[in-house]
Amino acid sequence: MDFQKTFSQAFEIVKLKEPAMHTVAKDPHALQPALIITVLGSAIGGLGTYLFPRGMGFVTYRSDLPGVVIAIVLAALVAIAGLFLTGFLAERVFHSKLDMHGYVKVMGFANILALLTFYPPLAIVSGIWTFVVFCVVLSKLGKLGVGSIILLILLEILIFGVLGSLVGGMMGVSGGYSGMMGY
Repeated sequence: MDFQKTFSQAFEIVKLKEPAMHTVAKDPHALQPALIITVLGSAIGGLGTYLFPRGMGFVTYRSDLPGVVIAIVLAALVAIAGLFLTGFLAERVFHSKLDMHGYVKVMGFANILALLTFYPPLAIVSGIWTFVVFCVVLSKLGKLGVGSIILLILLEILIFGVLGSLVGGMMGVSGGYSGMMGY
């Protein structure tokens, strides 16, 4: 993997350069670097929450190291699952001209923006610009209209909301059961 080329292409994508987006989408070797950038972004964000504690009123919250590691792993898994789910829905449900793997590659490279999450206050900037890249990719490469993009976002919110509720509910039930049984 050529790191210089990968990071150069990633920065071109976040600058909304369509030729770079097309190149990465069609590159058969771009999936691995895209997933590595996504995992790296999750790790950097987790490290940032560890180094920069959050304050709410008079209370300061600092994650412990095992909690940070778990959060990094979960964030990476959710990010990767989200990329593939979005690509799948865009291609199969909304008939995007950009296939699932092309979407994952381009948006995986765009996750270079997650490096900004090292300093938590910049996470909002990273999130907003990633959303802009997302809309441009689906509009320009996927040839989706604004209505389709909005429906795609709402469908994903619904899916992740239901899945999150189910997982959270199961964890709550299992935690309650374990507490009840004395484990």
